[in-house]
Amino acid sequence: LIRQLDRRNADLARENLRLKVMTAPQEAQVVGESPAFQAALDLARRAASSPVPVLLLGETGTGKDVLANAIHRMGKRRNRPFVAQNCAALPETLLEGEL
Repeated sequence: LIRQLDRRNADLARENLRLKVMTAPQEAQVVGESPAFQAALDLARRAASSPVPVLLLGETGTGKDVLANAIHRMGKRRNRPFVAQNCAALPETLLEGEL
């Protein structure tokens, strides 16, 4: 009985997360509840209101592209094409011009 309840709780947690993603505000479409994630999302909202390019730094696989897309969707230019630039792939001489 305990295993069945554990399995059911795990299933409900997965379904809850799926529903949160599906119903997240269109502006961001990212879901997270930790204080650190909420702070990052708040910073992303502030960056979205800025007219300047945003540089996101972090290790591979940390969700920089997801956050960049969220910033774009929250910004005034959301109806224009989203352009991501991998700065690590640019020669140093071109980086300043791109930014």
